[in-house]
Amino acid sequence: MLKKVLKGLFDSIRYRTTNPFRFQVASLKPLSMTSNDYLIAKLKHEAHLLEKNIKNHYKPNHGDKRKEYVNELLKECLERELKESQSDIINWAAYILEQFEAWKKQKHQIVHFGYNDNKIDHELSVPSVRFWEDKKPEKSLLYDCIKVAQMAPASCNRQAFKIIILENEMPKTANASALNSSMFESTAFRVFIYYNRNNYTEKYSAAIDAGMFSQNFILEAKNKGLGCCCCYAGEHLEKSQAHYRRRFGLEDEYYCLLTILVGIPAEVVNKPPRVTVESLVDFHINY
Repeated sequence: MLKKVLKGLFDSIRYRTTNPFRFQVASLKPLSMTSNDYLIAKLKHEAHLLEKNIKNHYKPNHGDKRKEYVNELLKECLERELKESQSDIINWAAYILEQFEAWKKQKHQIVHFGYNDNKIDHELSVPSVRFWEDKKPEKSLLYDCIKVAQMAPASCNRQAFKIIILENEMPKTANASALNSSMFESTAFRVFIYYNRNNYTEKYSAAIDAGMFSQNFILEAKNKGLGCCCCYAGEHLEKSQAHYRRRFGLEDEYYCLLTILVGIPAEVVNKPPRVTVESLVDFHINY
């Protein structure tokens, strides 16, 4: 546990944000002392990572500790009687545990391959795709998605972005997994969203702008039958920001906030449930 806290401290210093350290310290707190909001979000996060586990190739004892932690989180939810208000999430996490046990027994990855008809979902509901077809979408479709992304609102109407698209000449879809490294190699395109640091004085405006830009991009991609997966944490690129700036011939003022994997989906994705609106919202009167 101390090792994780030290890693959090190191990452906070390295990336100039307290979030990694806060994340690790919060995990030391007994679950009984955490808020309902934290507990449910933690359950979703850990169950999501366990779900990614079963979409990878089998490794003995891999994921066992996470399974135990998900069980602890579920137990705490039930002791607080959150079953009534968050039954969808609790049932989903329990299902992921069952799938994990099946993965250990079958000793091979559990992926539901096939065509996912997103039209049956709400138009704003977008699944995160991890497996793609061999064939590539037309590049013109990516341009269309970027045009729609530019229509998103932005702080002071800046949208000081630079978009770099890295194309895999021969996507390695055979023997792919849900690991980031595998997804980077098996997708058709990886879209790097950079912002120009010289255009922003505020701390978070650029990230908010990029978020709204990306949302429009992903929704338009869905409309065109494409699949996407957001790879967050630009500071955690598998290679440094400086490495990619050199590779793409960018000046120091550019910083990658997000990459989006884009391709033709090859799996049927069940979107995890969301918390109830009632538990999410509080109304307060301004006197």
